[in-house]
Amino acid sequence: MTSRSHARVRDTDRGLRAYTREMASLASARVVAGVTESSGGEVHRSGATSMEVAAVHEFGTRTHPPVAFIRGTDEDARAQEAARASAHALATTPAQLRAELERVGSVAADGIRSRIEAAGLVETGALLRAVTSEVRT
Repeated sequence: MTSRSHARVRDTDRGLRAYTREMASLASARVVAGVTESSGGEVHRSGATSMEVAAVHEFGTRTHPPVAFIRGTDEDARAQEAARASAHALATTPAQLRAELERVGSVAADGIRSRIEAAGLVETGALLRAVTSEVRT
């Protein structure tokens, strides 16, 4: 014999829903590294912005051969994807996941800066300063 209760239960805890929503948002987040819209506005001594200087070096012109420093190799892309998957596996809170994704972006930006220096593209340092990373949700 079962007894029935006429008590009403009302769920007022929004924590789980907020947690689930934020984790889902970060699960589809992209990590972007390079010269972005927000970081490429510094004016180079030639009068061009850092974004324009990066585009000339990356893709070249009729008179300037391309020196690709942003377009990475397949190994770079695989390493970044593995790091991103690892961040998702290790994080238990949205703040931890965001921090891990930001770390992945920082490592990618450091790699781009290293390729800029190795290619000898450092004159004033404006291009190095323009290389940043961000997590886009």
